[in-house]
Amino acid sequence: MIKWSDEFSVNIVSIDKQHRLLIDLINEVEHSISIKNNIDATDTIFNALTSYIDYHFSTEEYYFELFDYPHKNEHLKEHVCFILKIDDFKKNTINTSDKIKLNEIITLFEFLKKWLAEHIRHTDKKYEIFFIERGLG
Repeated sequence: MIKWSDEFSVNIVSIDKQHRLLIDLINEVEHSISIKNNIDATDTIFNALTSYIDYHFSTEEYYFELFDYPHKNEHLKEHVCFILKIDDFKKNTINTSDKIKLNEIITLFEFLKKWLAEHIRHTDKKYEIFFIERGLG
């Protein structure tokens, strides 16, 4: 399980709340794997991730435009790559055997953990001071 820590905080309340939600989703994926290798929750997981992506990325992208964030294009590319990767995972689980679904969910879990660590601690941290200086917090 991933636990929230200050290393994930960008000190912007609304974004930190959304990052906590991502941690909850990642932990839900792990829980689905650990409980009898339960892959029945696959659709629920992907629906939750899709909702998260729409909500969180649109929040960040709104701030990028509002404050003319200088690293906007670089950050948006990471968002697109993430969306495409989640779509690939989802496609790879449709109409497949339970064993393939389980393998995909395990791979998804590992991807999400790595992405969380890399994206938030490196890419999102780049905007922390920029946004705080503009009144977010």
